[in-house]
Amino acid sequence: MSVETRILPWWSIGIVGIMALYIVFGSQPETELEQPFRYSGFLMDSIANITAYGPRPVASAAVDAALAAMRRLDDAASFHRPDSALARLNRDRKIVPDAILAPILRASSEAAVISEGYCDPTFAVLHRSYGFYDGHGRLPPDSEIAADLALIGWSRMTSEFEQTFHLASGALIDLGGIGGGFALQMAADAMRAASCTTFFIDDGGDLWMEGSKPDKTPWRIAVRDPRSDERSLAMIETYEPLAVSTSGDYERFVEVDGRRYGHIMDPHTGRSAAWYRSVTVLASDPVTAEIQGLTLFAMPPAEGRNFADKYRIPALFLPASGPVWLTAAGENRFSEISQ
Repeated sequence: MSVETRILPWWSIGIVGIMALYIVFGSQPETELEQPFRYSGFLMDSIANITAYGPRPVASAAVDAALAAMRRLDDAASFHRPDSALARLNRDRKIVPDAILAPILRASSEAAVISEGYCDPTFAVLHRSYGFYDGHGRLPPDSEIAADLALIGWSRMTSEFEQTFHLASGALIDLGGIGGGFALQMAADAMRAASCTTFFIDDGGDLWMEGSKPDKTPWRIAVRDPRSDERSLAMIETYEPLAVSTSGDYERFVEVDGRRYGHIMDPHTGRSAAWYRSVTVLASDPVTAEIQGLTLFAMPPAEGRNFADKYRIPALFLPASGPVWLTAAGENRFSEISQ
């Protein structure tokens, strides 16, 4: 995976992430007291990078609080852990969701409706057929795809009655995408509660930043072509809190006969969506950014343009072939685009 998070210019070590974004923390030297506290490690099946500014004890405690919040999310919503609440739902077909899982399930229901089915966690049965879970990539035959499509559809496969959530026989739920947005949101809430006011979180490439850096410069995010570390597509600058989410065919994919198949699916065909290399979305909260990014990546170009205009989504599209293009709401949010 050819994506990095780089801290420039005075911190010269590249930190590996899984999204085509580079964060530039500042251009002025920082004093000993202004040095941020950083964490980088493997968490929730991806690389997490957290940077906290402020007095060392406060910043350190805030990072610890963020990590604890993300681990609680993983306890509830991990598809891969057999002891998670989501795993119990997939296995037992019903659960009384706790305070963490319940809002994720509700957000998934809303996302499936608003996205017209393009963002739907019941696509997990397709991921299984393509070999995303067992590591043996395959291209399922039409008959298997047809059988999977019959098990996809949040409103048909799920129900809730007297606080118990039910899942239809044969269906599977994978909350990886939406869950990542909730992980960021919970981590940010935890850092604020720990009295940290300036921080940056990268959870497997989904970004959240807020507060005023010591050098008073804006947060700056460079969007890169996932196929080329040298090609910069655009720059994002903000002084305001901002969520940035990029969906791409490089994050999770299987290869069959030398061809790459990404994990974001077209709900009408059951095949991997192949319109874009990446779609980058900006939003006021991480969950919205994640849902909108996944939706736009899965939609055909004409539908995606209409959807983005309808909801005024600032987004940058890198098609599978052809030039970069922006939504109307993104024209004043992204700069320095190169073709």
